Amino acid sequence: MAPDTPSKRADPADPKPGRRTQAERTALSERRMLDAAVRLIAVQGVQKTTLRDIGEQAGYSRGLASYRYGSKSGLYRAVLRDVSQAWVSRLEAAVGERTGMGALAATLEAMGQFLGGSPEAIRAMYILWFEAVEPGSEVAPRVAEVQQIQRADVARRVREGIDAGEIRTDADPELVATEFAAVVFGGIFQWLINPRVDVPAVLRAYSARLVTDLERRS
Repeated sequence: MAPDTPSKRADPADPKPGRRTQAERTALSERRMLDAAVRLIAVQGVQKTTLRDIGEQAGYSRGLASYRYGSKSGLYRAVLRDVSQAWVSRLEAAVGERTGMGALAATLEAMGQFLGGSPEAIRAMYILWFEAVEPGSEVAPRVAEVQQIQRADVARRVREGIDAGEIRTDADPELVATEFAAVVFGGIFQWLINPRVDVPAVLRAYSARLVTDLERRS
């Protein structure tokens, strides 16, 4: 059986069954396996999730995930990259052309909405983040890179606000970015443990306080 050949009958909803190019089959199998990995990790954690399970859940041969990613760590890095890119794409769409404080407020609003739209992806991402704390974790560098990119984006927005004259000049962009990440990711962690935590309300309150704290005083 070819690596990207489904082990099950083709989906009748597939508009091009049996007529895909190799590149298309590879992209489709990649998408299905990443989606399967997110579902399995969110439900049963990383220890109970195997590459074999992921291949079968995606509708392919048992060995495809091993063939494609080499190891569980390789797959987890791919999942982190995929979920992070989806998160960034949604934030960029929500922010649009806004800069400075407007961009920060739009980011917080979008993060609150993201919870309702992608709960499995959020849970899987956090499970993998906490795996990064393990000594010698192979996913730790990827997690650190993702978090650094997120902080850098917030710091850039603060600098935009300073340059535009809407944020006070003595604001520390890196310090604001670290606090921003702590509030967002700490709030989401609490929500994962206790879904009654109203993270969107927390983020709206933080957004209002951020404006008060950072606005330039004449």
